[in-house]
Amino acid sequence: MKSLFVSIIILTIILLGCKSGSSYIAKKFKETYTVDVGQEFIIGLRSHLNNGYLWKWDNEQKVDVIDSISWHYITLNTNLTDVGGTEKWRFKGVKSGEDSIRLHYIACETNVIIDSINIVIQVK
Repeated sequence: MKSLFVSIIILTIILLGCKSGSSYIAKKFKETYTVDVGQEFIIGLRSHLNNGYLWKWDNEQKVDVIDSISWHYITLNTNLTDVGGTEKWRFKGVKSGEDSIRLHYIACETNVIIDSINIVIQVK
């Protein structure tokens, strides 16, 4: 009976940890970027690529005020496993105007959306 109780407690902690982790990811970014035409900027988002999760730009084909220059993943500098890292998205303002980019945090194998964010881009 004691082992069942311990198992339930552990499962509850794991499930609560997953929920709070996904919310934490989307809350740590700048919501609006204002840049000049030709100016580059970087959006950094927490991610767990080593566990099969990444950010995907959902409305890329519709956004015309910026271009994506590069993307790379930086693992946290630690000896611990399952700590994740940061995705660095580099963009460049190409045309005056305002638009919004929509990013989804997805499970790679299933394409299930875990979290979503919208970032307003103003190019002057």
